[in-house]
Amino acid sequence: MKNIILFLLCLPILAHAHTITYDNGDVYTVADDEYVFVAKQSELWRRSVYNNGKTMRYEKIVPTEKVDYVPPDNGTDGEAFGSHEWCKAYTPWSEGYTFTMQYWQRGCDTNNDNKYGCGDEKYDASEDGAACSS
Repeated sequence: MKNIILFLLCLPILAHAHTITYDNGDVYTVADDEYVFVAKQSELWRRSVYNNGKTMRYEKIVPTEKVDYVPPDNGTDGEAFGSHEWCKAYTPWSEGYTFTMQYWQRGCDTNNDNKYGCGDEKYDASEDGAACSS
């Protein structure tokens, strides 16, 4: 019974929280008075009919560039995920505790010293590892 009541209380919140997440991680929240259209063609037009019922007007709809949230730059743009270069470029905690941060901790910072460098498996196996003392 408690779960049903909790669900009914949360239903208005769920009904109003429409967001779009783009491929690059940007997020846009759709307002209650906005509509979203998905079209394969490059142009989308809106038809308006005037009160006399005979006159029409066509207006081109321009795609929106608005976003609410832009993910922070973690320094790894262009680097292959998980590679030595990626591990060197990644800024720990730049995004908070995310799956990316978890991967960095497990896959890059293998000696658990909260930095990537000498002593970490990928670093020691790379060309940069030659500078590390044995």
